[in-house]
Amino acid sequence: MLQIQKILALLWQTKIKERKAYHYLQLSGLLELKEFFKIESTLNKQKKLEKKIEQKLKLKKVFITGSGNHAFELALKLLALKKTDEIILPVFTCKKLGQIIEKYCKPVFVDVTKNITVNPKEIQKKINKNTKAVIAIHLYGQACEIQKIKEICAKNKIILIEDCAHSLGLKIKNKNAGNFGDLSIFSFRKSTNLANGGFICINNAKFENKIKKLNENKSNFDLIKNLFGLKVLICKIIFGNSIKMPFLVYSSLGFKGNLINDKKLSRIELSIALIEIEKIKNQIQKRITCAKYLKNKLKEKILWTEKSNSSLMRLPVLLKESSQKNWNLFYEQGFEVGSWYYTDFLVNCKNKQKNFPVASKLANKIMPIGLDGLKKSDLNELIELIKKN
Repeated sequence: MLQIQKILALLWQTKIKERKAYHYLQLSGLLELKEFFKIESTLNKQKKLEKKIEQKLKLKKVFITGSGNHAFELALKLLALKKTDEIILPVFTCKKLGQIIEKYCKPVFVDVTKNITVNPKEIQKKINKNTKAVIAIHLYGQACEIQKIKEICAKNKIILIEDCAHSLGLKIKNKNAGNFGDLSIFSFRKSTNLANGGFICINNAKFENKIKKLNENKSNFDLIKNLFGLKVLICKIIFGNSIKMPFLVYSSLGFKGNLINDKKLSRIELSIALIEIEKIKNQIQKRITCAKYLKNKLKEKILWTEKSNSSLMRLPVLLKESSQKNWNLFYEQGFEVGSWYYTDFLVNCKNKQKNFPVASKLANKIMPIGLDGLKKSDLNELIELIKKN
């Protein structure tokens, strides 16, 4: 039977590699196919998804985009920025944000707090007459001090962009992340089975009419994405979890986010997203269970507590040595890890680490680890790896 599976896997261009934690494990196949074959247009399916997100996450006005970056760029376009304008954001974040901002105005980076989210006091120091917006990021799903930042923005009459790319389903004082910013951006790629997709939430009425015009883009890749996506779902139904297929899922449902820069989701992606949104709450609860177990065993090595407001999209772990040096060791053992965001930090700070003492101290030691799909035996293996490093 295994040989037959391997042959079929090759025919389906499936990489067989044992991974302990991958979002694709949550795909049922049947539910997504059922949603895909419902008789309704792609546009109606998109509106259905937007409405479901608004209801499920109690957000105001949601517009689906092709990616989180696309949502972010739409937010910047809404601000009608000039080159002399400035936008404040944390230095410990994806370098792509700064690069996108530079197309419109000047990014101004500030240091973070000990829990690796943006420091409100540092934001206040950098505000001047050219400041047009602040970007507050819930890094790894960890809530930043969003209420303080909101008050600073209101006092100075500047726009707050809430970056929720890592925090789908996060609750902050009984309100869902995304409700605090004038504009809020989300990514499906970080928290679901989709390699593409995101949305922008409009909480400031003055932007609502303008966003509709900016977001009018037709997809040219529906057929290709649908065919590849159907392949993923059928393969999942046939083989279940017996064949591991991270490459297939990530490449098929978004072409790794690079090969096709599409600004709309296909019918298959929308169908999967509709199912995924229903799972968010349960998914976060499972992550919290894993995090509690790890915290109990590893104490201060885990940069999370039960009092933390976090969706735990990634669990930040503090290593003795460089995370850059060691992250391959974790990956080779099947754990979902990545170098988020030490090299990006060096780009953002332009190698002037002394200007950002807290980020500089933490950046090279942090290993963000994905918890989805981990069993107790996996957690015990992870504990031993962390203790050695």
